[in-house]
Amino acid sequence: MANPIEKIQHALWVYPWDLFDRGLDDALAEIARAGVNTISVATTYHAVRVLMPRNPRRKVLTDDPDAAYFAPAANAYPGALAPHRACEFAERDALSEICAVAAKHNLNVMAWTIFLHNSTLGTQHPELTITNCFGDRYVHALCPSNPTVRAYALALGVDVARRYPLAALEAEALAFMGYAHNSHHDKASIGLTPLHHFLLSVCFCEHCAKQIEQRGADARALANAFRRELQNYFDGDRRMAKADEREGLDALIGEASTRALLAARNAVVVSLLAELRRAMPANVALVLRAGTSPFNVNGKTVGDLNEIAQQVDGNVFSFFSLPFAKFKGEVTATPRDILRAHLAWAGVSLAMDLPECQDENDFRARLELLRAQGFARFAFYNYGLMPRPCLAWIASAL
Repeated sequence: MANPIEKIQHALWVYPWDLFDRGLDDALAEIARAGVNTISVATTYHAVRVLMPRNPRRKVLTDDPDAAYFAPAANAYPGALAPHRACEFAERDALSEICAVAAKHNLNVMAWTIFLHNSTLGTQHPELTITNCFGDRYVHALCPSNPTVRAYALALGVDVARRYPLAALEAEALAFMGYAHNSHHDKASIGLTPLHHFLLSVCFCEHCAKQIEQRGADARALANAFRRELQNYFDGDRRMAKADEREGLDALIGEASTRALLAARNAVVVSLLAELRRAMPANVALVLRAGTSPFNVNGKTVGDLNEIAQQVDGNVFSFFSLPFAKFKGEVTATPRDILRAHLAWAGVSLAMDLPECQDENDFRARLELLRAQGFARFAFYNYGLMPRPCLAWIASAL
């Protein structure tokens, strides 16, 4: 069977409320005129407050946190873990309506699904969340090693993929998340280096500890080493401040334990992706929001990119919130062999007067750089967030 994602060329991320506020038919017609042939619709979404410059009904929205914009099937989920319907769409199946109207405009639909970034479920079930080396729980982050969490993730992906006419399921936060979390008003008087952020992010719950032990490392010793270094750093010791994540880990726990830790985290993610792909219908592609560094803990799925790419039908590498110089660095760090061997999209954010996109010339320069790196397909962020001129930029650039 041909890869169902081959038909997807360029995509636009959308929130359901923006489509309905504008009117489904008008909004999707406007999107089709921009030259994309696919929309990636938020199907579940974490807490967010958005400024919507073109929305005719409202300009600022605080969403229903961790809500579903589809109709979850009854009895499809394990125990008490199940997505809750967004209050605004409690009496209608937003995804079903969007799919029906998108077909009239020859637009494919991807279900943009947030999996393990869920503060609602994490607060209700803290025993299922990431547990750092001090024993603190991150309630925004369900742990992908936990069997109950894995069952929930599979149920969510299958429920969406089987019941809607989709081209693809786009999986975000199907991964280990970490300390940083924008949905709370974080307070800190110490700046964390990338190394120390990672040390504070690694999970040592019983299931993760078992994975680490199975690969020949002592999970308790690793947690102790992480605690010592973090406390030293908190107390003003800056001897490790300039070390990157890999160098710092090798110095703290040794190369063999570093390999074991990264292998354990990779195995958890790869096996979960493989299970999800097997459970989904063959005619619905699995697309992954992927990252290039195994130390990324911001919702991108990371690890051994070759292994990960073999479990899915395509990857989206998003390059958001980056001034041009950092954007260039991240783009050129994307392995060309992955881009040659597997379908991949570059995620590009459109904005005005922000570091991540100053104007149309900035936007065009970013696309030119992405094409030179080997990207031929793009996903644009985000229909409701971008200022009015940006859809015309897309149409002109494509």
